Amino acid sequence: MLTKGRTPNLKLLWLIKMRRTIILASILILTIFLLGCGPEQKISGYTTAKLEQQTIKNGEVTHLTVKGVNDGDKSVKVHFEFSTDKPEMVKLNFPSNMEFVLQPDEDTGNRILTVQAFTETIRTDYLIITKLVDDTGKVLHTTNTVLSVTR
Repeated sequence: MLTKGRTPNLKLLWLIKMRRTIILASILILTIFLLGCGPEQKISGYTTAKLEQQTIKNGEVTHLTVKGVNDGDKSVKVHFEFSTDKPEMVKLNFPSNMEFVLQPDEDTGNRILTVQAFTETIRTDYLIITKLVDDTGKVLHTTNTVLSVTR
């Protein structure tokens, strides 16, 4: 502290300035670090699947229209995976290339699969499962559709 008639202590003033500089530099570095570590971009998506006819006769063919949407914050490479509860009774035919690189809010467009199904009874309901999967193998969304087959 300065008192009347005394000269300031230069060493003390230098320490105060250095302390202030160190505090300001620390705040600046912390701010830059926090800005660089913003929220992680999420990868997510969803699918839609719609049968042209939900009920068909034994051996007939219908179409399944599917669409995948990237509703995340970052581009992602996705593909569809299809399965049924009875693969020997439900045949799915689809284009060989069902992989897409989607930007945020972009969709695959409608993709049409041919579905042929058979029954050994008067009526059978089959579950068709459509999955949208990213390139790491993570399932982003699953949609279930039921196809009824009658004699």
